[in-house]
Amino acid sequence: MQAARGAKIYDAQCAICHGASGQGTREGPAVVGKDALPLDPRPNQKLRKNQFKTALDVAQFVTTNMPPKNPGSLKESDYWDILSFDLKANGVAVAGKHIDATSAADIKLH
Repeated sequence: MQAARGAKIYDAQCAICHGASGQGTREGPAVVGKDALPLDPRPNQKLRKNQFKTALDVAQFVTTNMPPKNPGSLKESDYWDILSFDLKANGVAVAGKHIDATSAADIKLH
């Protein structure tokens, strides 16, 4: 349910830069697939400076930097829904879990 809501919000807010399938574009890196959410920032990244060890690390970056023209402009629940969608799209088992600051800290990415 949360991931389904996140998919709709992703389509409306994120796909323009990260691609309809999260594959990445010239405007934004991949957020789905083998190149998504690497531990270390990519060499050419302008905003990201920290490692993505957990889903909470991703959330902290996204809520303060996305969307790039108006960071922090989405509702907090929208960010968590998008993260749930993104995790699910990357094969992370989120079914039956509500993703928030507490649960995201326990989801290890690397």
